[in-house]
Amino acid sequence: MNIYEEIFNNSLDAKCILDEHSQIVAYNSAFAEIFACDNSCKGKPFESVTNLQLNLALFDNKNYKLNIKYKNPKNETFYLEVSCLTISLMGKKLFCFFFENNTEKLLQEFALQNAEIEKEAILDYQTDFVIVQDLDYNILWANKSATEGSNLTLQEMLYRKCYEIWSDDNSPCENCSVFRVKQTLKPEEFIRKTKNGTYWLIKASPIFNKDGKLHRILEIAENITQKKEQERIIAENEAQYRTLAKYAPVGIIVFDNLVPVFANPKALDILEFKDIDELSITELLNYIYPDDYDYFHNFIELMRDYKLKDENVTVKFRLEKNNKVKYIISTVSYFNVLDKNYYQVIIIDNTELAELSAIQRKLAVESVYLNEKNKLIEELNKRHKLLAKKYNISDEDVRRLNKLLNSYFLPERDWEITKKHFEAVHKNFFTNLKKKFPNLTQNELRHCAYIRMNYTTKEIARILNVAPSSVQKARLRLKKKLKLNSHQDLYLFIMSI
Repeated sequence: MNIYEEIFNNSLDAKCILDEHSQIVAYNSAFAEIFACDNSCKGKPFESVTNLQLNLALFDNKNYKLNIKYKNPKNETFYLEVSCLTISLMGKKLFCFFFENNTEKLLQEFALQNAEIEKEAILDYQTDFVIVQDLDYNILWANKSATEGSNLTLQEMLYRKCYEIWSDDNSPCENCSVFRVKQTLKPEEFIRKTKNGTYWLIKASPIFNKDGKLHRILEIAENITQKKEQERIIAENEAQYRTLAKYAPVGIIVFDNLVPVFANPKALDILEFKDIDELSITELLNYIYPDDYDYFHNFIELMRDYKLKDENVTVKFRLEKNNKVKYIISTVSYFNVLDKNYYQVIIIDNTELAELSAIQRKLAVESVYLNEKNKLIEELNKRHKLLAKKYNISDEDVRRLNKLLNSYFLPERDWEITKKHFEAVHKNFFTNLKKKFPNLTQNELRHCAYIRMNYTTKEIARILNVAPSSVQKARLRLKKKLKLNSHQDLYLFIMSI
């Protein structure tokens, strides 16, 4: 192999020599790589090897070039620039084809073009105004929103002063973004209100050249007029909310990501914290009643990720603070303001009702106990009289047994116990009765209480150790003292007090 053959075979550009009949005479390794050739390709027609047709007549002109996109049998794609040099060898005309591989270069150009197109398209679809200015306030570029907002075309805006277009003025605006960035060489952000009452959020950024010097200013302007109006309305509503909440009879707390941002005086009083700074979820957890801690902690975890946003949820827990236990009922509701999430928690101190409920249960149990006790004594009295006759028990033994049974019948003591719990449940009952009917005796007040407790005539007779007929007569006397006529029901009157 001579030096020319070596240069031909090892050249980086793909080369191929064809005869006048388009048959392959020779080719180098770069050609074999692109067109996936092997040693058997020599002597074969170029078209059968490459699936490409080359018009040899066109390539007689040395300046003729052809750009092609080629996909080889390996599914590899190449962008090739084809040129040709005709030579004569031993009286034969040969065509030496050069295939310059421009694939990488073209792909880079395509990528850059696509990137520029994408950038421009993205900026044009922005609702914000995007403007590039030089240091003399001249507009160099503007997106579609900015041109439409100015009622000018991009060509009409180019190299005009920004303040001439936006402010219809002969000098830069007060608080000008270009001026500010020129002074600080840093991004600037501020709000500007134009003469027509429009609010703009201006974000201006410096653009430096390769030498690190300030070259241009990029300005992005967002119309926030509607947002400012919403903020104004929300501020007014918040002021009203705070005023109403301040005097609300229930506790109200507003949480932002479990951090309290508002708490009315009632809430602080119920939870016994001096101010909102002292109040926090962590602090509150320290005072949760031990038996309620896990339940309350799990509830807080649900709040943390706003998992309770779809419904109002009520939670009951006990708070143990300053050596006393409080029963708390709280209702949690979610709301959103300006894309921010909040929880509103309504707090009610249910301690008094909870304690009253416990007293009511105790009163009910004691009432049943007293009734059953007196019923048992009554039954035993009947039984021992029958047994005394049947088995001839002496009168002395009968008296002793009666004395024993009667020792368990203590109506005054039972009444004092019942009265204590009754007054806790039915506050002001006796006060209201005596105020309206000052002539009622203690026994009559007691009778009214038993009616209010829904006792029957027989049960009252048993408690008082009298005959049911005596209770009926007492009721008639009570109706007269209460100034009720024959058509008015005593039970309904007592229940209404």
